[in-house]
Amino acid sequence: MSVREFKRNQLLLSLAKSIFEETSSLDRLINKIMVKAEELLQCEKCRVYLVDTEQEDMVLQRLDNFEDKGSSLPPIFKPRSFLNLRKLCATKINKIDVIFTTIFELRRDEQEIRRPSLKDLLSSEATHVYFARHVVATEQTFNWSGTEDEIKIVRKSNIPTVPSDCPTEKLKSRILSIPIFNSENKVIGVAQLVNKSKGQVFTDCDISTLEAFSIFCGLGIYNTQMYENANKLMAKQKVALEVLSYHASSSLEETKRLMTTSIPSGGKFNLYSFSFSDFQLTDDDTCQAALRMFLDLDLIHKFHIPYQVMCRWILSVKKNYRPVIYHNWRHALNVTQTVFSMFMTGNMKEIFTEIEVMALLVACLCHDLDHRGTNNSFQTKIESPLAILYSTSTMEHHHFDQCIMILNSEGNNIFQFLSPEEYRSIISIVESAILSTDLALYFKKKNSFLNLVKSGETDWKNPINRELLRGMMMTACDVSAICKPWEVQRKVAELVAGEFFNKEIWKKKD
Repeated sequence: MSVREFKRNQLLLSLAKSIFEETSSLDRLINKIMVKAEELLQCEKCRVYLVDTEQEDMVLQRLDNFEDKGSSLPPIFKPRSFLNLRKLCATKINKIDVIFTTIFELRRDEQEIRRPSLKDLLSSEATHVYFARHVVATEQTFNWSGTEDEIKIVRKSNIPTVPSDCPTEKLKSRILSIPIFNSENKVIGVAQLVNKSKGQVFTDCDISTLEAFSIFCGLGIYNTQMYENANKLMAKQKVALEVLSYHASSSLEETKRLMTTSIPSGGKFNLYSFSFSDFQLTDDDTCQAALRMFLDLDLIHKFHIPYQVMCRWILSVKKNYRPVIYHNWRHALNVTQTVFSMFMTGNMKEIFTEIEVMALLVACLCHDLDHRGTNNSFQTKIESPLAILYSTSTMEHHHFDQCIMILNSEGNNIFQFLSPEEYRSIISIVESAILSTDLALYFKKKNSFLNLVKSGETDWKNPINRELLRGMMMTACDVSAICKPWEVQRKVAELVAGEFFNKEIWKKKD
């Protein structure tokens, strides 16, 4: 191996390392690439042009329609994989067809990368830009040696690459231009070297070296652009979430109205009975009933929740339930009332900590947030965005995410005065409880719970047993309508069937 080849390999290895180290800044990445390219090939100028890919698609479409007329040119213009000037002449590509969004330039003996504007470069070295544009259009390497023969042929061909008034002296520059491809084999830029030191022409070895550089350059630029795009998308997502949170939250007027309303007793709403029904309640009554459960369990006082925050959170949760036939706000209220009855009438609150009681009540009220009236199987079959986002327990994960979104909305954080440790604990329990409403998980855990019951195990201090019990309670509360008096049970069954056979939902599937 020659010294030059060894140096070339070392620089390529160093370049590969730089690419994987630098993904956050395109400027820094290209700076490293250009410095190493100039160090190895030693030329007067080194440039990287980045392409406006939308404009590029238009140019490539025009080239696809080109028919080779078979005209002849000297072999110097038709080397393998090099730019075919005959094609350029025939296509008559206008100089504005290919647009460069950014141009980077490194000059010999300079440390700083320049970023000349396209306008400035066109006024001083237009031919260089035109060569780069046509390399993008044809996706082929072009090695311009600036010989008299080349200049004469280009002049005679009236190729749009060279302005008619371009001085011959400027055409004597030696310019090597190579396309830069991304992982999808699309041209995203051009690497260009101008005037090799000592007036030498660019050799096949130089071309191979620059082509190797362009591969690394393409990978690095593509990865960095993807990183920058990901950051932009995350920023857009954050803005969208902020807007969504604003619209998802209840208004201050609604909150004040609930705050100033006298809340009837739990007995008035029949909250302590497992035969509870919401059918006779107005929408305002349902919000008052939800608030009464938190009041009777003394959770507002124990968790130091401002009364306005508590009222607004309940109203926001209600607002984020869709008006579907069954899995709506009223269903959530019924599920919450059942766990409330377990705590108060069944005395289950003696088994759980205050954190767990609060978490289960919140989980029940939020367990079907933004339900669309369809199950997980439906979401998977239609390949909905939710199914792509969550491969298992699709809707349950979405319900939990909506719960967190509301908690993070201004004026809705009922957990704001918890310590970081308490906050992590209660959120973890809420998540586990909501996911437990997925019947697929219930059937997996059912036998474990039955074995626990049959064995007479009552060690509820065991974390595994406690989590299992919480999960079973959530499922029991979710389907508790089947244990209601017949009239209530029948009406609920009709609602469930009506939602399942809702024609509007099935139209969306088609």
